[in-house]
Amino acid sequence: MLTSLSIQNYALIDQLLMKPSSGLNMITGETGAGKSIMLGAVGLLLGNRADTKVLLFEDKKCIVEGVFEIGEYGLNEFFEQQDLDYESTCIIRREISPSGKSRSFINDTPVLLDSLKSLGSNLMDVHSQHDTLQLGSGSYQLSLIDAFSQSQAELNSYQEDFKKFKKLQKEFQEIQYKAQELQKEADFNQFQLEELSSLSLEEGEQDELESSQEVLENAEEIKMKINEMLNLFEDEQFGIIQGLTQVKHGLESLEKLAHKFAPLKERFQSLFIDLKDLSETLSDEEAGVEVDFDRLEETRDRLSKIYQLQKKHGLPTVEDLMALERELADKVFQFQNLDETLEAAKNNLKLAEEAVLKSGKALTKKRGACFATFQKRWKHFWWSWEWKIQSYKSS
Repeated sequence: MLTSLSIQNYALIDQLLMKPSSGLNMITGETGAGKSIMLGAVGLLLGNRADTKVLLFEDKKCIVEGVFEIGEYGLNEFFEQQDLDYESTCIIRREISPSGKSRSFINDTPVLLDSLKSLGSNLMDVHSQHDTLQLGSGSYQLSLIDAFSQSQAELNSYQEDFKKFKKLQKEFQEIQYKAQELQKEADFNQFQLEELSSLSLEEGEQDELESSQEVLENAEEIKMKINEMLNLFEDEQFGIIQGLTQVKHGLESLEKLAHKFAPLKERFQSLFIDLKDLSETLSDEEAGVEVDFDRLEETRDRLSKIYQLQKKHGLPTVEDLMALERELADKVFQFQNLDETLEAAKNNLKLAEEAVLKSGKALTKKRGACFATFQKRWKHFWWSWEWKIQSYKSS
C-alpha cells in the first residue's frame, strides 16, 4: 500500500506531495494535466531507467520518494537475501543527479536497480486499459490464492523443505562426482600410498641419514685424523695435556708467590678444562666411528628411495612426503567407504523429497479448499462492477 509519494524536479513537476487514502483513490484531469508524469515518477520507484531529460531544472537533483506499508506482503525473505533492514514501513527513494548519475535506496540503504525492480514487482501492478503486467503471471495468481486462503504458513513450510531438498540434491551430485573421480584414481592412489607407507618415514630422518652417510663414507680417514689429534693431546712426554699440566703447576706456584697471578691461573684453569673435555669428546667420537660397509649401503639405499620419491612427487622434504601419505590415506579411506557415504546421502535426499511432497500436498490442499469461495466472490465482484457500469451508462 502506497501511503506517501513525494516528487521533486521531475518533468513538469517542481514539487509534489501526495498521500493516498487507505481506500480507492482516483486521479482525474484533462489531457496534459500530468497524470502520466506522476505514473512515470512512480515507475522510477519500480526500477525504470531514467536520464537527465526528466529534470525540470537541469542544475538540480530529481528526487522521487515513496512510503509503502508492506507488513502483509511476506517480503521478509527478500530483505534477508538482499541484506536489508526489514520494517513494515518501507521507504524507497530514487535520485537522478544533473550529471546523469542515478542512485536507488531502500530504507536509506543504497541498492542496485535490479534489487529495486525485484521489490517493485511485489509492491505495484501497473496496467493499462487493455493489458496488465501481472494478472497473467502464474506466480502472481498463486500469490492471490495464498493471500485469500491464508496459506502463508504452508507456503513457508514448503519453501523451507524445497530449499533443504535442493541443498541435499546438490550435495548428492557433488558426492557422485567425487566418487567418479575417486574411482578413476583409486588404483593409482592405492599404489602411491603403499609405495610411501613401505618406507615408514619419520620426521627429521633425512638430515640424520645424510649426516650418517658422510661419516660412514669417510670413516677410515675420520678415525685416522682423530687419532692423530689424540696423540698430540695425550703423548706422555710431549703431549699437549702433559705440557699444559706443567703450565698449570707453574701458575699455581706463581699464585703462592704473589696473589696478582690468581686471575691468570683461573683463566688457564678454564682453558685447561675445555681442552681436556675436547680431548675426551674426540676420544668418544673416535670410538663411535665404525667402518661399516653394510650400514653404509643400507643408508645409501634408503636415501636413494627418499630422493626418488621426492623427485617423483616434486616435494623437497620427508615431512612433505609424509603429508602426501596422509592425504592419499584419506582418499583411499573415502573410496573404501564410498558406498556407505553415497547410500547415506541418497537416503537423506529421499527423506527431503518426501518432506517436499508432503508439504507440497498440504499447500495444494489449502489452496484448493478456497477455489469455490474465491470463484463465488470473484463472480460477485464482477457482477457488482457490471451493475455499476450499466448504471453509470444509463445515467
